[in-house]
Amino acid sequence: MTADDGTALGARATRELADQGKDDLTEPVSEAIRSVAASHAGRALDEVESVLNQAIHGATGLQSLLSVETVRGLAQRISESKPHA
Repeated sequence: MTADDGTALGARATRELADQGKDDLTEPVSEAIRSVAASHAGRALDEVESVLNQAIHGATGLQSLLSVETVRGLAQRISESKPHA
């Protein structure tokens, strides 16, 4: 996953937002994910997951917008990716 990865949000997260009628939050959530991917690539999964939840909450003002499973999957992708130079 890279900072400019167009699929940063992921199909599952996009679907969850649509199912909740929160399509308007797609861009802020995507930007939060890209930001965390750029700053936390390769870090411990729990750390990335925590920072990702905070970033999504900060971008939307909503707690638990995405399911735990979706956030964990995104965090895992970020954690497993190589840090940016």
